[in-house]
Amino acid sequence: MTKPQRSAHPVPIVRPSPFVLRPGLAVLLALLLAGCRAGAPPSPPAVDADYLACRTAIERVYYSQREDAPPFEQVFTPEVMQKRVAEELLKERLLAEVFNQRISDDELSMEWDRIRQTTQAPQVLAQLEATLENDPARIKACLVKPILVDRFLRDAYANNTALHQAEYDEANRLRQRVLAGASMRTVGGDRYSELIYDANAKPVAEPPEPGTPQVIPLSAMEPEIKQVIEEQLKQPGDVSQVIVGRDDFKLLRLVERQPDRIALELILIPKRPFDDWFNQERQKRGQG
Repeated sequence: MTKPQRSAHPVPIVRPSPFVLRPGLAVLLALLLAGCRAGAPPSPPAVDADYLACRTAIERVYYSQREDAPPFEQVFTPEVMQKRVAEELLKERLLAEVFNQRISDDELSMEWDRIRQTTQAPQVLAQLEATLENDPARIKACLVKPILVDRFLRDAYANNTALHQAEYDEANRLRQRVLAGASMRTVGGDRYSELIYDANAKPVAEPPEPGTPQVIPLSAMEPEIKQVIEEQLKQPGDVSQVIVGRDDFKLLRLVERQPDRIALELILIPKRPFDDWFNQERQKRGQG
């Protein structure tokens, strides 16, 4: 699969930054010894007090925008914030260890510039900057980096071939059955649907009733689908190769092809959701 474009969500890597307190040697030694005990589950990364306070202050600003909400401390307890920050740290570790990606300072600066230029809540952004003492290092590490790490990690996961091999293989098996004469409807089961792209169709906000073709304006055809039709689906009955999408694998069969109307059968095999994979990784590392 194609390597994802970098546009990310980060989590502070476990290394001291200018505003982060270094953990004491005794604490590090205790963690190492605990991790080495036979049968002991992996220990979650220690949460730095400065970073925890920084992230809590940011959440407090966001929370202050809500109306008729219970007190902040009642919702974001120390335990809740500890868990949230530990998950952010884990995301950064996974980005580095599983996908060999790290967030550069240039990427942080570019993302911060983008946020400032495109924000629709300048007053909230100003509050966040003030909360972080207008310190560029704090802003990048506490505000910008978690956003980038999460985005990069999700992109990397979505585009990783090995992590979705089972679903890809299943899509190919279904394709072989269709090529051998089985109907798309029979093979696809509840993952089967019909698409009609019509030049005279009007945009419809609501999804179609189950078992009813989805009618879409021809002008709204996705570039990915258009390319597959042009390159692979020449005659009715033609079946596409497995189409690799961000969140799923698709299989298309051409039913009708006219200048103003194209009818397709679709089988969609979803990839494993990111949250399922991430929760599994949390459990592996003792953060379940």
